[in-house]
Formats: sequence, C-alpha cells, structure tokens
Amino acid sequence: MITNFEDFCTWAFVIIDDLWKELSPAFTRTGPQPACSDSELITLAVVGECKGWDQETELISNWRNYQYLFPHIPERSRFNRRRRGAINSIRQSLLALLDLAQV
Repeated sequence: MITNFEDFCTWAFVIIDDLWKELSPAFTRTGPQPACSDSELITLAVVGECKGWDQETELISNWRNYQYLFPHIPERSRFNRRRRGAINSIRQSLLALLDLAQV
C-alpha cells in the first residue's frame, strides 16, 4: 500500500525499472554507464511530473531533498539532455503506471 511520497517513489521505480529492462535493448548507449541509471532518470522525471515540478531547476532542487532515495541525481543540464533522449521511454512508462493504477 502506498501511504507516502517515499512509497510512491519506490513503487514507481520498481515498475519503471521492470519496464526499462524490456525496453532497454532498443536503446543503445556508447561510453561509460552514468551514475544515475536510465530507470532512475525516468523515475525522477515521471514522479517529478506527478508532483508538479515542471521546471528543471525546480525538479532537480526538490529531488536534492530526497537524495536518500536517489543518491546520484544528475546536474540540471545533463538531466535535461538525458530526459529529452528518453522521452518516448518516459511516455511508455507513464502509460504503464496509469494503467496499473487504473486512473
């Protein structure tokens, strides 16, 4: 049962991480793996949207208060660049979460 924001973040991450494992083979990346995984980045974006954190500076600033949930929060420009690159994955994750929540 989801009773608080931390529970919601955990629930969203688990669902998104499972979905990302299925989707990730279609999205290849060169270079070293970032400290913030794609699943974490998508979760940060989706939960931030649910919270109404529309602007990137606001979103990153607010997530810094929850660094115990996501210890590797990228700086704003890197977050924005990666989020734009993952927008279709984010949309698919949102649709799956809404379907699971039956909203």
